[in-house]
Amino acid sequence: MARQKKTSNGYYRKTFMFGGKRYCVYGKDQRELVEKLALKRQELEEGVINHINPTLNSYYDYFTEVRIKEQRESTIRSQKVQFKLISDVKISKYMTFGEMRIKDISRRDIETARQMLLDHEKSPEYLNICFAHLNHVFEVAVMDDTIQKNPCKALNVSANLNVGQMAH
Repeated sequence: MARQKKTSNGYYRKTFMFGGKRYCVYGKDQRELVEKLALKRQELEEGVINHINPTLNSYYDYFTEVRIKEQRESTIRSQKVQFKLISDVKISKYMTFGEMRIKDISRRDIETARQMLLDHEKSPEYLNICFAHLNHVFEVAVMDDTIQKNPCKALNVSANLNVGQMAH
């Protein structure tokens, strides 16, 4: 149940619970407070506010949506193909790499996916490009505070690696 209170500086404050977390909105008057409360609830219900631990695929959808105005359509299209190659790797009998929760992905999972792709005769040169893009996705997730650290960093995956480094 939402509680309303007037603060010492004249603003109205209303707190409410959603998904086990307490949220607070402020307004200059009752009308603004009600509008902000409705907007905040709508954002929470639609999942606009960061998910606690999204899957890699759902985070990538968000990542792409944010970048769509900054990048050329052809760049987005080719990067989606690169990401899909990695995300479709079967990590277990029941789960693909993209279905894993982003906070649960470790350096070892990334190495496993890379090795599986090498075993399926994907070229090391192309995998360098794909994993450099995945590294960028994880870097943005760190900047967004979705994850604490980039699991690709431990692999030294970047666009300037030579082919021999990734093949080992």
